[in-house]
Amino acid sequence: MPAFFAAIALLFATGPSNPAKAPVELASTQWRVVLDGVMGGLSRGTLTESNTGLRFRGDLSLENNGGFAWARTRQLNLGQNFDGFEIEVLGDGRTWDFMIDSSRRRMMAGGYRTRFQTKKGVRTTHRLPLSGFEAVSFGRVLARGDLQASDCAGLGVLIGDKKEAEFDLTLIKISTYANSPTATQPGNRTAEQSILLQAIEMGVPRYNDGDHAGCADLYELAISSVLMMGNLPEEIRSETRQDFRGAMGMNSDQDRAWAHRRNIDRLLEQRLEPTSR
Repeated sequence: MPAFFAAIALLFATGPSNPAKAPVELASTQWRVVLDGVMGGLSRGTLTESNTGLRFRGDLSLENNGGFAWARTRQLNLGQNFDGFEIEVLGDGRTWDFMIDSSRRRMMAGGYRTRFQTKKGVRTTHRLPLSGFEAVSFGRVLARGDLQASDCAGLGVLIGDKKEAEFDLTLIKISTYANSPTATQPGNRTAEQSILLQAIEMGVPRYNDGDHAGCADLYELAISSVLMMGNLPEEIRSETRQDFRGAMGMNSDQDRAWAHRRNIDRLLEQRLEPTSR
């Protein structure tokens, strides 16, 4: 590895992590439904078990200032060493929130949130890195990217896309995943992962302390380093470069930081193989 890349790898060096895979039980007796009726709304929703999985369906209503339906569980045994959730669902074509109850940050009318887009009648799998969650209370974002595995005390799926219509989502599998242990060999893909993960660890406190420019600069350094290492498949490299340039052109440091962050999260979701050179 050239001296430049060696210096970058040293700057962003991290220790190894152990793989983890903890499935979440999808029994209806372990889950409960929370509807907007607690605030006067009229949405309806039920949970039933099927041969496919745990089915959450009903009708979303915006009457009486309503507009959400939430299926959730606190029956978890996830451990404390994972980097995100992998979910498999049978979708309805709507955008859903995957919600986490935090034991460290208590929030009224909210929690940690990330979103996933479903396809109607199609089974899809989604990787949801912890680094991509944001803390939300009463619709206001309080923080981004500081969710830790040890914080996860409960989870659920929530529909609140402001569309009055039926919803129908089947949860087929929910489990945790851990990124591969950091490798020390030059050119190995986990060297790229190490750089990106450490950039998040260093950038998140800066962002949440109001140093949006410092956070964005860290993310830019990490992404540009990964691009220059030359180990990404061409399709992923091209998409990453395009998103990188788009973020660089943004006027707001806050927008620039978050655009780079989405680019990093997408890279971390890729299951890359080392590229021979």
